[in-house]
Amino acid sequence: MRFTSVFFATVMAASASYAAEPLSFGDWTAFCADDAGCALATVTTDGHRLAFSEPNRGEDRMVFIPVEPIRRGSTITVTLDGLPGAELGPGDGWRIVDMSINTAAQIAPSIAENELMVRMPSRTMIEIAYTGESGKRHKAEMSLKGYSSARAYVTSNQ
Repeated sequence: MRFTSVFFATVMAASASYAAEPLSFGDWTAFCADDAGCALATVTTDGHRLAFSEPNRGEDRMVFIPVEPIRRGSTITVTLDGLPGAELGPGDGWRIVDMSINTAAQIAPSIAENELMVRMPSRTMIEIAYTGESGKRHKAEMSLKGYSSARAYVTSNQ
């Protein structure tokens, strides 16, 4: 998958003195910058994005960037290969974060790290279902092909 530098600039700190080229691992792309940290991300054919930002300083983030902003107050359902993953309520499970390219949902770090990231390497698909502001129900299906390799690359470069 190809990602624009604007996307990575959004999820990475802007003060990197040296930035490596993005590397593709299956359906995932990883990017590391010496001063800023690393990010890995994937995108669906219809434009949903899932990204992990892991700066050298500050909070790691799992961010879902939907094609339509998520209706405030609604629940997000995450499944892995169709198996229950997490039901995320607003505030304690996800929160809206504004990004330069779109409004995104940051998944609570405790849920991302303890429930999702530990199971993702052994799965083939992550699905995120949500209700958009229009009331339309969306389901983003993202391949996990290459996620483990992208995760290993990021881990080795931090």
